[in-house]
Amino acid sequence: MDIDGSGIRQRAVILEQGVRMPGFHFVHCHQSGFSRKLEERALRGCLHSDDYEVRCLAKTNTARLFVSAYNGYPVRSWEDDRVRVYMEGHVYGLTESDLREQILRLARDVLSGTPSGRLERWLRGTDGEFLLIIHDKKNLSWFVLNDALAHLPVYYYATADRMILSREMGFLLSCEPDTDMDPLSAALYALFIFTPGTRTLFRNIRRMAPGSLIRVDPGGRWRFQRVVEWNFETSAEYRMDWIDQLTGLFRETCDAMRNISSGGRRIISLSGGIDSRAVIAGLLPDPQLHSETFLDKEKTAVRDVRVASRVARWAGSPWSLTPLSPVRAEDLNKLMDLKKGMCSFGMGFILSFFQSIRERYGSKVLFFTGNTGMLLRHYGLPADIDDSAKLSEYILSRHHQLPMDMVAAWTGISPAAVREKLTEIVDRYPENSLEGKYLHFIMTGKGMIWHYENADLARYYFWPCAPLESTRFYQMASRIPQSMKKDYQLYRCFIGHLNPDAGRIPDANTGLAFSAALFPLIYGAEQRMVSALSRYSRLMLKARRLWTHKGRSRVESEARKCMEEQLKSMITHSGSVEVLGRFLRGGGGISKFQIELLLTLASVREMIEGRPISLERYFGREMH
Repeated sequence: MDIDGSGIRQRAVILEQGVRMPGFHFVHCHQSGFSRKLEERALRGCLHSDDYEVRCLAKTNTARLFVSAYNGYPVRSWEDDRVRVYMEGHVYGLTESDLREQILRLARDVLSGTPSGRLERWLRGTDGEFLLIIHDKKNLSWFVLNDALAHLPVYYYATADRMILSREMGFLLSCEPDTDMDPLSAALYALFIFTPGTRTLFRNIRRMAPGSLIRVDPGGRWRFQRVVEWNFETSAEYRMDWIDQLTGLFRETCDAMRNISSGGRRIISLSGGIDSRAVIAGLLPDPQLHSETFLDKEKTAVRDVRVASRVARWAGSPWSLTPLSPVRAEDLNKLMDLKKGMCSFGMGFILSFFQSIRERYGSKVLFFTGNTGMLLRHYGLPADIDDSAKLSEYILSRHHQLPMDMVAAWTGISPAAVREKLTEIVDRYPENSLEGKYLHFIMTGKGMIWHYENADLARYYFWPCAPLESTRFYQMASRIPQSMKKDYQLYRCFIGHLNPDAGRIPDANTGLAFSAALFPLIYGAEQRMVSALSRYSRLMLKARRLWTHKGRSRVESEARKCMEEQLKSMITHSGSVEVLGRFLRGGGGISKFQIELLLTLASVREMIEGRPISLERYFGREMH
């Protein structure tokens, strides 16, 4: 960890065993001051593994700024006579001197209350994944600013007397042990695998919105400001230079990310799909790039492995295959420790892959991924969706992961209340068209929340780079009309411009080359079938079990046994017990994904209510 200036090194107070995500942790107390008891809680939230260290970067009568990090995790600071700025993460494409100049100028603009338009232009025009914490040395105010897409999840808890902000949910929960689970958020999470907007699973704890500024005055007053407001209304016009501009910007982004001086090897996580294919095409030529692919224990991704090895040979990139270890209860417990439910247990498999990469290459790796390519894809609405209520109903039918009656039985939130809240959320989106509002739900929910929470797991091990999610590329792609993205038109042109040979290798999902004439026909037919099924909630859920939920759950699986034990102890109302029984009697029709989702939520509830942790009774067992 590289900190400029006089950070005060402190030894963490180890009050329990565990590991935590790296990053900033900020606490500001006004009337009550910063008590020793609260300081101990804060340090407990910074618990670290053997290669971590915890620092107190700033200390005043009312505030503390901590950072927990491993060697190579990007944290730095700059200052002048008026301001000191701490940055977690990276800004790409700038020299060190230019970065310092821009960051200090930006900080002075923030202090002086410069019109938000200039700040917005800087955020929209800057590629990076970062969190800035700014300290006004003269009047002792604090400011927190994140990047335009909120690549780094940040959570906060604010009252009239206290502001607690952290990159790690466990830090806030350790400082505020009385925080409980939010039933409505739990219902939305059970349906969509994420909580829309700034909600989290926990009452009164919020997620920092993309491109936001938080100000904490010396007197303890705090203010929130949305600097960047994403609007997904697309242009209706066609421009011949869009593909050239998009391709040029993507190559520029890949070069900027590659040129980070990390001191470690460049790795790309290569699958058989189009997204990682685009990234490796954008990085070429790169003789230092090494390709890595994993294969799950059930070997569901054999076709991906075959295609990935072929792509690596074409790219001239050394390639390694990592067979994943079976997911055990300890892995799920570690995932809960890291993310406190903000990632579902469906991601438990990836930890052994990340651990393998770090053991072989160290923590200074630059880890390129294909996340996510979403804005190059088409997300259309049926023509008869003509009001917000119908849009909300379509979203529920198209995207729900669990039966509504099961969600209501477990959370106590009725389907009507869920529909009302979802309609309220959709109505608040800034777009005028329903198509734009639907895109907003997809891009900010599945993209900026679900995908970014999952991508954040890699940062516990090393730094990930996602060129397809860079701010300027994202902004340009968001303006391109949906009509150009239908049936992969835009994506196929994009790949062809990057490198025509990349599109001639078959796709693992369809077995067809992206450049093949049949590819858009096959893909288009699949999408029309999904659109038709989306009208029928139960049929859509059955189809999802087959296509995306990793198969059926075995009745005797350890994960299912653990989940059943948890739910039966939590659900006591007779009507709800009957709903639970019907769901469980579905036998093999219940998917592994659904079991993992319910197991996540039940484990969060055990944690927050102080119940015995059921997963601990399953240590040593495979949870498949």
